[in-house]
Amino acid sequence: MHIVAIGGGTGLYTLLRGLKQYPIDLTAIVTTADNGGSTGRLCDEYGVLPPGDIRRCLVALSDSRDVMQEVCEHRFTKGTFDGHTVGNLLITALEELYGKEEGIQKTAEILNIHGTVLPVTTDDMRLQATLSDGSIVQGESAIDCLAETTDASIDVLATQQQVTVEPAVKEAIRHADAIVLGPGDLYTSIIPNLLVDGVTEAIAYSEATVICNCNVMTKPGETDHFAVEDFVKEIERYLGSQIIEYILHNTRSVRDTELLAKYASEKKEPIFVREGSDQRLCGRDLITEPNLIRHDPHKLAQAVMGCV
Repeated sequence: MHIVAIGGGTGLYTLLRGLKQYPIDLTAIVTTADNGGSTGRLCDEYGVLPPGDIRRCLVALSDSRDVMQEVCEHRFTKGTFDGHTVGNLLITALEELYGKEEGIQKTAEILNIHGTVLPVTTDDMRLQATLSDGSIVQGESAIDCLAETTDASIDVLATQQQVTVEPAVKEAIRHADAIVLGPGDLYTSIIPNLLVDGVTEAIAYSEATVICNCNVMTKPGETDHFAVEDFVKEIERYLGSQIIEYILHNTRSVRDTELLAKYASEKKEPIFVREGSDQRLCGRDLITEPNLIRHDPHKLAQAVMGCV
């Protein structure tokens, strides 16, 4: 069985950690729109692909080399390398030596990963959001921090220039038995992949089972007061309707009032389900506690495997 997981950030990292425990062929397709922090600096200075999400996927799929995983995730906190992770620097060096795609492959070999990690595009990809008040925000990092700068919501997400899917990505989608979207930040992890020319068409023509993993919590500036149906409806604006077959969402209630209060202070809340909803909904206990309300990798992977 071949499963293709599409996304970015912590959500894709979590899903991959769970799925790699199964005897399947696994391909991660990663957004390349990030322009913040260490990633943004390395992109600007060296012209490489954004290494942050790629690094996290490689680490998630790494087998048996615990020291290398820890080293790649180590982040310097002072001096010349302040803010950079060793993994980001490693990917940057290997891309300079071997090229973008080959550099990622060399990093995968060093980490001995289970599966394949592919950037959705090797073109320079920059996001642009048109907001409900008509203003325009440019750059993934600025969109990620919308709640700090405006009360307006996102109307449309686009790329500032045309970007084209990598042939290996189209090939992976074509041969997939299942395609999994999310979990992850809606406008900076999931939807950016769908803006790349060729991706939505490849998914539409695939015979794979398409599964959408809904987030557990809302994100200020992106999905305020969203229900599961709102989350999926927004994805389908870019993907097309009648393509998603299963919608996985969390049903376990969170009883830790202190933890909930922390999220409420950050203007985050659990994503809910409306009554009389979509027949595609598949509710499961998907989360882990007590420190953060996030998907549990093993529960999430088990739910995905139950759909294929």
